[in-house]
Amino acid sequence: MKTTKKFTFLSILAWVFFNIAIAWAASIDHFEVTITPTSANVSEALDVTIEAVDKNNETVSNYDGTVIVFSETDKEAEFPNVLKENTYTFTSADQGKVKFENAVKFKNAGKQSIHVYDLNDDTIMGMAEVDISQWASSTWGEEITIISPESGITLGKTDVVISGTTKKNHRVVIVINNKEEINTTSNSEWVFEKEITLSEGESFIKAQVLDADNKKIGESENVNIKINSTKPILQSIKVSPKDDVEPESPIAVELISNQGLSSVNVILDDVITALKETREGVYKGTVTAPKKAWKYDVDVVLKDDFWNQTRETAAVTINVIEELNSAGTGAEDTATWETQEEMKAAELKDPLRITGIKLTVLKTKSILTWDKNEKAESYNVYKKKEDGTLEFIQNVKDSYFEVAITGDKVTYDYFAIKWVGKDSSWENYEGDLSEATKLQTGPEILILFLLALFGGMGFVIYKRKYS
Repeated sequence: MKTTKKFTFLSILAWVFFNIAIAWAASIDHFEVTITPTSANVSEALDVTIEAVDKNNETVSNYDGTVIVFSETDKEAEFPNVLKENTYTFTSADQGKVKFENAVKFKNAGKQSIHVYDLNDDTIMGMAEVDISQWASSTWGEEITIISPESGITLGKTDVVISGTTKKNHRVVIVINNKEEINTTSNSEWVFEKEITLSEGESFIKAQVLDADNKKIGESENVNIKINSTKPILQSIKVSPKDDVEPESPIAVELISNQGLSSVNVILDDVITALKETREGVYKGTVTAPKKAWKYDVDVVLKDDFWNQTRETAAVTINVIEELNSAGTGAEDTATWETQEEMKAAELKDPLRITGIKLTVLKTKSILTWDKNEKAESYNVYKKKEDGTLEFIQNVKDSYFEVAITGDKVTYDYFAIKWVGKDSSWENYEGDLSEATKLQTGPEILILFLLALFGGMGFVIYKRKYS
Protein backbone atom coordinates (compact mmCIF):
# COMPACT_ATOMS: atom_id res chain seq x y z
CA MET A 1 0.00 0.00 0.00
CA LYS A 2 2.81 2.32 0.89
CA THR A 3 4.60 1.45 -2.34
CA THR A 4 1.50 2.37 -4.37
CA LYS A 5 1.18 5.75 -2.65
CA LYS A 6 4.84 6.48 -3.17
CA PHE A 7 4.60 5.67 -6.86
CA THR A 8 1.55 7.88 -7.21
CA PHE A 9 3.35 10.83 -5.55
CA LEU A 10 6.37 10.48 -7.80
CA SER A 11 4.16 10.28 -10.88
CA ILE A 12 2.36 13.48 -9.94
CA LEU A 13 5.68 15.27 -9.23
CA ALA A 14 7.12 14.20 -12.59
CA TRP A 15 3.97 15.35 -14.34
CA VAL A 16 4.20 18.79 -12.69
CA PHE A 17 7.86 19.30 -13.65
CA PHE A 18 7.16 18.06 -17.18
CA ASN A 19 4.33 20.53 -17.66
CA ILE A 20 6.37 23.40 -16.17
CA ALA A 21 9.19 22.65 -18.61
CA ILE A 22 6.72 22.50 -21.49
CA ALA A 23 5.12 25.79 -20.38
CA TRP A 24 8.56 27.51 -20.10
CA ALA A 25 9.72 26.17 -23.45
CA ALA A 26 6.51 27.34 -25.02
CA SER A 27 6.79 30.90 -23.61
CA ILE A 28 10.38 31.56 -24.82
CA ASP A 29 10.80 31.19 -28.56
CA HIS A 30 13.89 33.26 -29.49
CA PHE A 31 15.81 36.48 -28.87
CA GLU A 32 15.43 39.65 -30.90
CA VAL A 33 18.93 41.15 -31.21
CA THR A 34 19.48 44.71 -32.50
CA ILE A 35 22.77 46.49 -33.24
CA THR A 36 22.79 50.30 -33.67
CA PRO A 37 23.86 51.84 -35.86
CA THR A 38 23.56 49.20 -38.60
CA SER A 39 26.82 50.35 -40.23
CA ALA A 40 29.94 51.67 -38.55
CA ASN A 41 33.72 51.83 -38.68
CA VAL A 42 36.36 49.65 -37.10
CA SER A 43 36.69 50.26 -33.31
CA GLU A 44 33.54 52.37 -33.18
CA ALA A 45 31.42 51.51 -30.10
CA LEU A 46 27.98 50.10 -30.95
CA ASP A 47 24.83 49.56 -28.87
CA VAL A 48 23.33 46.04 -28.53
CA THR A 49 19.72 45.32 -27.46
CA ILE A 50 18.57 41.79 -26.48
CA GLU A 51 14.86 41.03 -26.07
CA ALA A 52 13.32 37.69 -25.05
CA VAL A 53 10.16 37.04 -27.14
CA ASP A 54 7.58 34.31 -27.67
CA LYS A 55 6.32 32.82 -30.92
CA ASN A 56 4.11 35.87 -31.43
CA ASN A 57 7.13 38.19 -31.00
CA GLU A 58 5.71 39.45 -27.71
CA THR A 59 8.18 40.32 -24.96
CA VAL A 60 8.49 37.67 -22.25
CA SER A 61 8.69 40.06 -19.31
CA ASN A 62 9.34 37.35 -16.66
CA TYR A 63 12.37 35.86 -18.40
CA ASP A 64 15.23 35.55 -15.89
CA GLY A 65 17.57 33.20 -17.68
CA THR A 66 21.26 33.58 -18.50
CA VAL A 67 22.41 34.30 -22.06
CA ILE A 68 25.73 33.90 -23.86
CA VAL A 69 26.75 36.84 -26.08
CA PHE A 70 29.62 36.63 -28.58
CA SER A 71 30.65 37.23 -32.18
CA GLU A 72 31.24 34.28 -34.45
CA THR A 73 32.61 36.48 -37.24
CA ASP A 74 35.15 38.63 -35.35
CA LYS A 75 37.04 36.81 -32.61
CA GLU A 76 38.81 40.08 -31.69
CA ALA A 77 35.62 41.98 -30.97
CA GLU A 78 35.71 43.87 -27.64
CA PHE A 79 32.84 43.77 -25.11
CA PRO A 80 32.31 45.96 -22.01
CA ASN A 81 32.79 44.77 -18.43
CA VAL A 82 29.13 43.79 -18.06
CA LEU A 83 29.66 41.30 -20.91
CA LYS A 84 33.32 40.59 -20.19
CA GLU A 85 32.59 36.92 -19.55
CA ASN A 86 30.26 36.90 -22.56
CA THR A 87 27.31 36.13 -20.30
CA TYR A 88 24.46 38.08 -18.76
CA THR A 89 21.66 37.04 -16.39
CA PHE A 90 18.33 38.80 -16.83
CA THR A 91 16.75 40.35 -13.72
CA SER A 92 13.13 41.12 -12.92
CA ALA A 93 13.91 44.81 -13.47
CA ASP A 94 14.88 44.09 -17.10
CA GLN A 95 11.32 42.97 -17.91
CA GLY A 96 12.69 40.66 -20.60
CA LYS A 97 14.59 43.35 -22.50
CA VAL A 98 18.03 44.87 -21.91
CA LYS A 99 20.12 47.41 -23.81
CA PHE A 100 23.93 47.59 -23.60
CA GLU A 101 25.30 50.96 -24.67
CA ASN A 102 28.74 50.97 -26.29
CA ALA A 103 28.55 47.18 -26.01
CA VAL A 104 30.87 46.04 -28.77
CA LYS A 105 33.78 47.29 -30.88
CA PHE A 106 34.59 45.25 -33.97
CA LYS A 107 38.26 45.13 -34.90
CA ASN A 108 37.87 43.89 -38.46
CA ALA A 109 36.05 45.27 -41.48
CA GLY A 110 33.27 43.41 -43.28
CA LYS A 111 29.86 42.01 -42.33
CA GLN A 112 30.04 41.16 -38.65
CA SER A 113 27.49 39.57 -36.33
CA ILE A 114 26.46 39.13 -32.70
CA HIS A 115 24.97 35.81 -31.52
CA VAL A 116 22.90 35.33 -28.35
CA TYR A 117 22.06 31.88 -26.84
CA ASP A 118 20.16 30.78 -23.78
CA LEU A 119 22.74 29.14 -21.49
CA ASN A 120 20.47 26.14 -20.70
CA ASP A 121 18.81 25.73 -24.10
CA ASP A 122 20.84 26.50 -27.21
CA THR A 123 17.73 26.19 -29.37
CA ILE A 124 16.65 29.56 -27.99
CA MET A 125 18.89 32.03 -29.78
CA GLY A 126 19.08 35.30 -31.73
CA MET A 127 21.48 37.07 -34.11
CA ALA A 128 22.10 40.53 -35.62
CA GLU A 129 24.50 41.73 -38.32
CA VAL A 130 26.30 45.01 -39.00
CA ASP A 131 28.50 46.36 -41.80
CA ILE A 132 31.92 47.46 -40.53
CA SER A 133 34.18 49.71 -42.64
CA GLN A 134 37.89 50.37 -42.28
CA TRP A 135 38.98 53.86 -41.14
CA ALA A 136 40.31 55.74 -44.15
CA SER A 137 41.36 59.23 -45.13
CA SER A 138 37.87 59.74 -46.51
CA THR A 139 36.57 59.80 -42.94
CA TRP A 140 38.09 63.30 -42.51
CA GLY A 141 35.34 65.78 -42.09
CA GLU A 142 33.39 64.14 -39.25
CA GLU A 143 31.17 66.88 -37.91
CA ILE A 144 32.15 68.53 -34.64
CA THR A 145 30.68 71.81 -33.37
CA ILE A 146 31.25 74.02 -30.34
CA ILE A 147 27.83 75.06 -29.04
CA SER A 148 28.83 77.08 -25.99
CA PRO A 149 30.10 79.69 -25.48
CA GLU A 150 29.21 81.60 -28.63
CA SER A 151 31.92 83.24 -30.67
CA GLY A 152 32.51 86.94 -30.11
CA ILE A 153 31.32 87.20 -26.52
CA THR A 154 33.22 88.67 -23.57
CA LEU A 155 33.18 86.81 -20.25
CA GLY A 156 33.93 88.12 -16.78
CA LYS A 157 35.75 85.04 -15.44
CA THR A 158 38.67 82.91 -16.60
CA ASP A 159 37.01 79.51 -15.98
CA VAL A 160 34.92 78.62 -19.04
CA VAL A 161 32.91 75.46 -19.85
CA ILE A 162 33.33 74.41 -23.49
CA SER A 163 30.53 72.16 -24.79
CA GLY A 164 29.64 70.83 -28.21
CA THR A 165 28.50 67.86 -30.27
CA THR A 166 30.24 65.22 -32.37
CA LYS A 167 30.19 61.42 -32.90
CA LYS A 168 29.52 59.64 -29.64
CA ASN A 169 32.20 57.95 -27.56
CA HIS A 170 35.06 59.60 -29.41
CA ARG A 171 38.13 61.34 -28.10
CA VAL A 172 37.87 65.12 -28.40
CA VAL A 173 40.78 67.56 -28.19
CA ILE A 174 40.09 71.22 -27.29
CA VAL A 175 42.82 73.45 -28.75
CA ILE A 176 43.49 76.90 -27.24
CA ASN A 177 45.28 79.48 -29.41
CA ASN A 178 46.79 76.66 -31.51
CA LYS A 179 49.07 75.80 -28.56
CA GLU A 180 47.44 74.24 -25.51
CA GLU A 181 45.51 70.97 -25.96
CA ILE A 182 42.97 69.59 -23.46
CA ASN A 183 41.46 66.11 -23.86
CA THR A 184 37.90 65.00 -23.21
CA THR A 185 35.44 62.42 -24.63
CA SER A 186 32.01 62.67 -26.20
CA ASN A 187 29.33 60.68 -24.38
CA SER A 188 26.64 58.33 -25.67
CA GLU A 189 24.41 61.35 -26.34
CA TRP A 190 26.96 62.74 -28.83
CA VAL A 191 27.87 65.59 -26.45
CA PHE A 192 31.25 66.65 -25.06
CA GLU A 193 31.85 69.14 -22.24
CA LYS A 194 35.02 70.38 -20.54
CA GLU A 195 35.89 73.23 -18.18
CA ILE A 196 39.03 75.10 -19.21
CA THR A 197 40.94 78.09 -17.88
CA LEU A 198 41.70 81.02 -20.19
CA SER A 199 43.97 84.02 -19.81
CA GLU A 200 42.90 87.65 -19.80
CA GLY A 201 42.27 89.07 -23.25
CA GLU A 202 41.34 87.30 -26.47
CA SER A 203 41.54 83.53 -27.05
CA PHE A 204 40.73 81.32 -30.03
CA ILE A 205 39.19 77.92 -29.27
CA LYS A 206 38.56 74.98 -31.60
CA ALA A 207 37.68 71.31 -31.06
CA GLN A 208 38.99 68.23 -32.91
CA VAL A 209 37.57 64.70 -32.99
CA LEU A 210 39.96 61.74 -33.26
CA ASP A 211 39.56 58.15 -34.48
CA ALA A 212 40.61 54.96 -32.68
CA ASP A 213 44.20 55.51 -33.82
CA ASN A 214 44.17 59.09 -32.45
CA LYS A 215 44.12 60.55 -35.95
CA LYS A 216 42.21 63.79 -36.49
CA ILE A 217 39.04 63.16 -38.49
CA GLY A 218 37.15 66.40 -37.89
CA GLU A 219 37.65 69.97 -36.68
CA SER A 220 35.27 72.72 -35.59
CA GLU A 221 35.39 76.37 -36.57
CA ASN A 222 37.32 78.76 -34.31
CA VAL A 223 35.41 80.36 -31.45
CA ASN A 224 36.67 83.80 -30.42
CA ILE A 225 36.32 84.52 -26.68
CA LYS A 226 37.41 87.58 -24.70
CA ILE A 227 38.07 87.45 -20.97
CA ASN A 228 37.72 90.58 -18.84
CA SER A 229 37.90 89.53 -15.20
CA THR A 230 39.64 92.69 -13.99
CA LYS A 231 37.72 94.42 -11.24
CA PRO A 232 36.97 98.15 -11.51
CA ILE A 233 39.51 100.46 -9.84
CA LEU A 234 38.60 103.43 -7.66
CA GLN A 235 41.11 106.08 -8.68
CA SER A 236 39.85 108.94 -6.53
CA ILE A 237 36.81 110.30 -4.71
CA LYS A 238 36.11 113.75 -3.34
CA VAL A 239 33.15 115.22 -1.50
CA SER A 240 32.13 118.82 -0.96
CA PRO A 241 31.72 119.82 1.78
CA LYS A 242 33.73 117.27 3.74
CA ASP A 243 34.25 118.90 7.14
CA ASP A 244 31.78 120.85 9.28
CA VAL A 245 28.84 119.48 7.31
CA GLU A 246 25.44 120.59 8.52
CA PRO A 247 22.83 117.86 9.20
CA GLU A 248 20.61 116.94 6.24
CA SER A 249 22.53 119.26 3.92
CA PRO A 250 23.49 118.29 0.36
CA ILE A 251 26.97 116.87 -0.29
CA ALA A 252 28.40 116.76 -3.81
CA VAL A 253 30.31 113.59 -4.70
CA GLU A 254 32.72 113.17 -7.59
CA LEU A 255 34.34 109.80 -8.26
CA ILE A 256 36.86 108.72 -10.90
CA SER A 257 37.03 105.08 -12.01
CA ASN A 258 36.82 102.90 -15.14
CA GLN A 259 34.60 104.37 -17.83
CA GLY A 260 31.30 102.74 -18.76
CA LEU A 261 30.63 100.96 -15.45
CA SER A 262 27.16 99.44 -15.12
CA SER A 263 26.65 100.87 -11.62
CA VAL A 264 28.51 103.19 -9.27
CA ASN A 265 27.03 103.54 -5.77
CA VAL A 266 28.12 105.33 -2.62
CA ILE A 267 26.83 104.29 0.82
CA LEU A 268 26.49 106.89 3.57
CA ASP A 269 24.87 105.90 6.87
CA ASP A 270 23.36 102.78 5.17
CA VAL A 271 21.75 104.92 2.46
CA ILE A 272 22.73 103.91 -1.09
CA THR A 273 23.03 106.63 -3.73
CA ALA A 274 23.75 105.97 -7.42
CA LEU A 275 26.19 108.24 -9.25
CA LYS A 276 25.92 109.07 -12.94
CA GLU A 277 28.77 109.15 -15.45
CA THR A 278 29.00 112.78 -16.58
CA ARG A 279 32.01 112.20 -18.81
CA GLU A 280 34.36 109.29 -19.47
CA GLY A 281 35.32 107.74 -16.14
CA VAL A 282 33.89 110.60 -14.03
CA TYR A 283 30.80 109.87 -11.90
CA LYS A 284 28.87 112.54 -9.99
CA GLY A 285 25.92 112.78 -7.67
CA THR A 286 24.56 114.40 -4.51
CA VAL A 287 23.98 112.71 -1.16
CA THR A 288 22.26 114.03 1.94
CA ALA A 289 24.12 114.33 5.22
CA PRO A 290 22.71 112.32 8.16
CA LYS A 291 20.72 114.06 10.91
CA LYS A 292 23.02 113.11 13.76
CA ALA A 293 26.39 114.80 14.31
CA TRP A 294 29.15 112.24 13.80
CA LYS A 295 32.07 111.22 11.61
CA TYR A 296 30.70 109.00 8.85
CA ASP A 297 32.58 106.73 6.45
CA VAL A 298 31.49 106.69 2.81
CA ASP A 299 31.70 103.25 1.13
CA VAL A 300 31.93 102.80 -2.65
CA VAL A 301 30.63 99.87 -4.72
CA LEU A 302 31.67 99.61 -8.40
CA LYS A 303 30.26 97.07 -10.89
CA ASP A 304 30.91 96.51 -14.58
CA ASP A 305 28.87 94.71 -17.25
CA PHE A 306 30.61 91.40 -16.48
CA TRP A 307 29.55 91.37 -12.78
CA ASN A 308 33.06 92.21 -11.64
CA GLN A 309 32.68 94.17 -8.42
CA THR A 310 34.93 96.34 -6.29
CA ARG A 311 33.91 97.51 -2.81
CA GLU A 312 35.96 100.20 -1.09
CA THR A 313 35.16 100.57 2.62
CA ALA A 314 35.67 104.01 4.16
CA ALA A 315 36.82 105.53 0.87
CA VAL A 316 36.32 108.97 2.41
CA THR A 317 35.04 110.33 5.73
CA ILE A 318 32.72 113.29 6.34
CA ASN A 319 32.22 115.16 9.60
CA VAL A 320 28.64 116.16 10.39
CA ILE A 321 28.38 118.90 13.05
CA GLU A 322 25.55 120.12 15.21
CA GLU A 323 23.03 122.27 13.34
CA LEU A 324 24.03 125.93 13.25
CA ASN A 325 21.66 128.57 14.63
CA SER A 326 22.41 131.01 11.84
CA ALA A 327 22.89 130.49 8.14
CA GLY A 328 26.09 132.58 8.06
CA THR A 329 28.95 130.20 8.80
CA GLY A 330 29.36 127.32 6.41
CA ALA A 331 26.70 128.49 3.99
CA GLU A 332 29.10 128.52 1.08
CA ASP A 333 30.19 124.95 1.82
CA THR A 334 26.77 123.63 0.88
CA ALA A 335 27.17 124.69 -2.75
CA THR A 336 27.16 121.75 -5.12
CA TRP A 337 29.03 121.37 -8.38
CA GLU A 338 25.96 122.03 -10.45
CA THR A 339 27.51 125.45 -11.18
CA GLN A 340 30.98 124.11 -12.00
CA GLU A 341 30.93 125.37 -15.58
CA GLU A 342 29.93 128.85 -14.42
CA MET A 343 32.78 128.85 -11.88
CA LYS A 344 35.31 127.90 -14.52
CA ALA A 345 33.98 130.46 -16.95
CA ALA A 346 34.43 133.14 -14.29
CA GLU A 347 38.02 132.19 -13.48
CA LEU A 348 39.01 131.94 -17.17
CA LYS A 349 37.30 135.14 -18.27
CA ASP A 350 39.93 137.55 -19.73
CA PRO A 351 38.52 137.24 -22.37
CA LEU A 352 37.00 133.97 -23.62
CA ARG A 353 36.50 134.95 -27.24
CA ILE A 354 38.98 135.07 -30.10
CA THR A 355 39.36 138.67 -31.35
CA GLY A 356 41.09 140.53 -34.15
CA ILE A 357 40.34 137.99 -36.88
CA LYS A 358 41.89 138.92 -40.24
CA LEU A 359 41.68 137.15 -43.59
CA THR A 360 44.11 137.37 -46.51
CA VAL A 361 43.45 135.55 -49.80
CA LEU A 362 46.43 134.95 -52.08
CA LYS A 363 46.67 133.13 -55.38
CA THR A 364 47.47 129.73 -53.83
CA LYS A 365 46.17 129.97 -50.28
CA SER A 366 43.87 131.70 -47.78
CA ILE A 367 45.46 132.90 -44.53
CA LEU A 368 43.55 133.44 -41.29
CA THR A 369 45.14 135.32 -38.33
CA TRP A 370 43.85 136.57 -34.96
CA ASP A 371 44.98 138.27 -31.76
CA LYS A 372 47.08 136.11 -29.45
CA ASN A 373 45.32 135.20 -26.19
CA GLU A 374 47.49 135.13 -23.05
CA LYS A 375 45.43 132.28 -21.58
CA ALA A 376 45.89 130.10 -24.66
CA GLU A 377 48.47 127.32 -24.95
CA SER A 378 47.16 126.41 -28.42
CA TYR A 379 44.17 126.90 -30.70
CA ASN A 380 41.61 124.47 -32.15
CA VAL A 381 40.44 125.20 -35.70
CA TYR A 382 36.98 124.01 -36.78
CA LYS A 383 35.12 123.92 -40.09
CA LYS A 384 31.36 124.19 -40.38
CA LYS A 385 29.79 121.21 -42.21
CA GLU A 386 26.73 121.38 -44.48
CA ASP A 387 24.46 120.14 -41.67
CA GLY A 388 25.57 123.02 -39.44
CA THR A 389 27.76 120.96 -37.08
CA LEU A 390 31.44 121.60 -36.40
CA GLU A 391 34.26 119.42 -37.66
CA PHE A 392 37.61 119.60 -35.83
CA ILE A 393 40.38 120.33 -38.37
CA GLN A 394 43.64 121.04 -36.59
CA ASN A 395 45.28 122.20 -33.36
CA VAL A 396 47.83 124.98 -33.93
CA LYS A 397 50.31 126.57 -31.51
CA ASP A 398 50.37 130.04 -33.11
CA SER A 399 47.49 132.41 -33.90
CA TYR A 400 47.84 131.58 -37.59
CA PHE A 401 46.10 129.15 -39.94
CA GLU A 402 46.26 128.76 -43.70
CA VAL A 403 44.26 126.75 -46.23
CA ALA A 404 45.64 125.85 -49.66
CA ILE A 405 43.48 126.87 -52.63
CA THR A 406 43.10 123.82 -54.86
CA GLY A 407 40.89 122.39 -57.60
CA ASP A 408 39.35 124.07 -60.63
CA LYS A 409 36.14 125.41 -59.10
CA VAL A 410 35.65 128.42 -56.86
CA THR A 411 34.58 127.14 -53.41
CA TYR A 412 34.28 128.63 -49.94
CA ASP A 413 34.14 127.14 -46.41
CA TYR A 414 33.41 128.62 -42.98
CA PHE A 415 36.14 128.32 -40.31
CA ALA A 416 36.14 129.21 -36.60
CA ILE A 417 38.64 129.06 -33.71
CA LYS A 418 38.68 128.25 -30.00
CA TRP A 419 41.65 128.79 -27.72
CA VAL A 420 42.80 125.94 -25.44
CA GLY A 421 44.38 126.51 -22.03
CA LYS A 422 44.53 125.18 -18.47
CA ASP A 423 42.05 125.91 -15.69
CA SER A 424 42.91 126.03 -11.95
CA SER A 425 42.78 122.22 -11.81
CA TRP A 426 45.30 122.02 -14.67
CA GLU A 427 42.76 120.46 -16.97
CA ASN A 428 42.53 121.41 -20.64
CA TYR A 429 39.73 123.89 -21.23
CA GLU A 430 38.41 125.60 -24.38
CA GLY A 431 37.32 129.19 -24.66
CA ASP A 432 34.22 130.34 -26.55
CA LEU A 433 33.93 129.78 -30.29
CA SER A 434 35.10 132.67 -32.43
CA GLU A 435 33.15 134.37 -35.16
CA ALA A 436 32.92 132.32 -38.36
CA THR A 437 35.12 133.35 -41.29
CA LYS A 438 34.41 132.44 -44.88
CA LEU A 439 37.61 131.24 -46.57
CA GLN A 440 38.14 130.67 -50.27
CA THR A 441 39.27 127.06 -50.81
CA GLY A 442 38.94 126.96 -54.62
CA PRO A 443 40.91 129.02 -57.19
CA GLU A 444 40.14 132.65 -58.00
CA ILE A 445 42.35 135.70 -57.55
CA LEU A 446 39.91 137.51 -55.35
CA ILE A 447 39.97 138.62 -51.71
CA LEU A 448 36.69 137.88 -49.98
CA PHE A 449 35.86 137.46 -46.34
CA LEU A 450 32.74 137.49 -44.30
CA LEU A 451 32.42 137.66 -40.55
CA ALA A 452 29.18 136.32 -39.13
CA LEU A 453 28.21 135.28 -35.66
CA PHE A 454 27.30 131.60 -35.43
CA GLY A 455 24.63 132.65 -32.96
CA GLY A 456 22.96 134.74 -35.71
CA MET A 457 23.06 131.72 -38.01
CA GLY A 458 21.25 129.60 -35.51
CA PHE A 459 24.39 127.66 -34.65
CA VAL A 460 24.65 126.44 -31.08
CA ILE A 461 27.89 127.46 -29.39
CA TYR A 462 29.07 124.80 -27.04
CA LYS A 463 31.98 124.05 -24.77
CA ARG A 464 33.90 120.86 -24.55
CA LYS A 465 36.99 119.64 -22.75
CA TYR A 466 40.03 117.98 -24.24
CA SER A 467 42.37 115.87 -22.22
